Amino acid sequence: MASLVTDVLLANTDLLEKEDLGTRIGKLSTHIDEIKGEIYHAVHEKYANYRPTRDSTQELHNKVQTLSTEMQTLSNKIKGDISSQLNSSTSDLHDLTRQLEKTNAIIDVLQSLCKVNSLLTDFQSFVQNSEFLQAADAINELKSDLDVLIEDGYCELKIVKALRSELRVNQETLLHHLGEAWSAMTVWTIPHAKEPVTLTNVSQVQLKVVHSENAAVTVNAMSQVGILKSKMQVFGKKLMEYILKPVVTLSNIAPAINAAKKSQSTTVGFKVLPKSSEEPSDPVAVYKSTLAILKALSGPLLSLKTEGKNGDENTTLKAMLGEYVWPELSKCIITHCLVHSIPTSSSKLNEYKAVITATKGFEASLRKTGFIAETASPLLTYARDVNVHFANKKCQELIVEARKLMKRELHNTKRVGTMKVDNKDVKDPKQDTKDKCHVSEGIFALPECAVSESIECLVNLAYQTLQEAASNTPQCAIQLFYTVRNMFEIFCDVVPTYHRDSLVVHQLGHLQRVWTDILPSNIYTKAMSTLINTVLMHIVEKVSSLEDISADDAQQLHSLLSGLQDRIPHLIKPGEVEEPVLVQSTVDQWTSFSELLFMLDASMQDIVDRWAEGKGPLAMVFSASDVKSLIRAIFQNTDRRATALAKIR
Repeated sequence: MASLVTDVLLANTDLLEKEDLGTRIGKLSTHIDEIKGEIYHAVHEKYANYRPTRDSTQELHNKVQTLSTEMQTLSNKIKGDISSQLNSSTSDLHDLTRQLEKTNAIIDVLQSLCKVNSLLTDFQSFVQNSEFLQAADAINELKSDLDVLIEDGYCELKIVKALRSELRVNQETLLHHLGEAWSAMTVWTIPHAKEPVTLTNVSQVQLKVVHSENAAVTVNAMSQVGILKSKMQVFGKKLMEYILKPVVTLSNIAPAINAAKKSQSTTVGFKVLPKSSEEPSDPVAVYKSTLAILKALSGPLLSLKTEGKNGDENTTLKAMLGEYVWPELSKCIITHCLVHSIPTSSSKLNEYKAVITATKGFEASLRKTGFIAETASPLLTYARDVNVHFANKKCQELIVEARKLMKRELHNTKRVGTMKVDNKDVKDPKQDTKDKCHVSEGIFALPECAVSESIECLVNLAYQTLQEAASNTPQCAIQLFYTVRNMFEIFCDVVPTYHRDSLVVHQLGHLQRVWTDILPSNIYTKAMSTLINTVLMHIVEKVSSLEDISADDAQQLHSLLSGLQDRIPHLIKPGEVEEPVLVQSTVDQWTSFSELLFMLDASMQDIVDRWAEGKGPLAMVFSASDVKSLIRAIFQNTDRRATALAKIR
């Protein structure tokens, strides 16, 4: 029976055929279900079960398109001509509209699935033909269509899950092919993994850049899928590690560049120069070699422009590479090249202008080729501050030289100062007031005496530094002045500490030189042994009484006292006696001193083992309370220390 809506319309208009709208929509819904089943079966078999199917994509697409057209016609009739005739049948109109909207929604989903299937099929063709840019566009469009289905609430459908899985597989497939294409355009030959580049293996390093006709497509596809930056970062890291850094750090190599026109490729390697010098690289030579390498690499590949995924401004691969490489490259040149080229004498500062000019030209060339931006100038900034760097380097070298002088032998002396002051310069007390105020020229002169040769060298170094400060720039002069002051402050700390042993030993050595030719051998040995025994007794007593000895203190004490231990046998032996003297038999405290040295450098277990339950060598010279006291002073309070103390009894 025709519906009320149909009767009304047939009675008043000829807009509809005899068959009512509900019947037509019902038939369309049945047809849609059939096509939905066909699409589900085709897509599910292909992407979920991975079974080969007949390629009926176009046929299914045509069916869906026919349904969509018919549904659009019905929709237009309902919304346009029919709705105006249904004033008395609002409920019927709403039912038809809801049924139509539901059917349209199903058709939209079917159209999306057909489109996704078509894109997946096209993607395979694009990849096989190396049409990577079209493949990347297909992947991006696929992802967008699937995202729409997921947002509309179809994410739990098995077919949508299968298509998402297929999308991920195709994404990985595209990334794999793009990676292989990039590797074919940038071929590296490097030493074994994690092995640094040295003179012995630098000849094994080689970079070959192939100028492929498909390079632009590959690069733009990599940009579309978002992997270009990561690839350029890895390339820049390798370029820095295996090409640019060796140029800066190894002065005995030169780049070997081969541009082959037939193979459309450029190869960059190294050749080792026949130089024996290991001096730091010259900045001018480094700039020349670096520019030669970057110019060779600035071929069709690195000159390609790429547009960002969001329509960003075009940029070249060369500029992208420079963004990643330049910060580390400039730092490497400063650290390994410019720092060493700073002069150490103010007379050579004018010669450094050539380095400043070369640095300026180097950065200008890099800007001209597009490798660095206009604002990047760390090298030139460093080179122009040569006065500051000169002062810092000069002061550092002065302190190092001063410390070396302070560590020299103190007892190698020489005569310095003036002879007696001439009495002719002394005025008669009866002269006038003006003459009475006259001061003799020699009143402030250093009297004749003996000083250490090392100290004289230190004073001369201080005078030379002050003279150089007087003829330098104000900033350098201030730094040099404070450096001289620091030299003498360091002297007060270094000399007493470093020469402490040679100062509890210099007196004994002096006595050896005086007594050896005066006293008989046996008397000399007894006298010197008595003095040394007294010294060792004092040392053992003082060290044993310490309540806290840190690890560093114990190490320093052991080092100082070991030097004394080595010198004592030579001090006891008279000059004309060839046979060695047994220290153990002449110096009573020798064994105690030796055991003390042992404890300062031993572990807790070693001390316990040497005590040997009161029967070991340590127990022969120290009491249990003395050993316990030293253990408490040297080691921290732990359960192990308590166990060790319990064994000392």
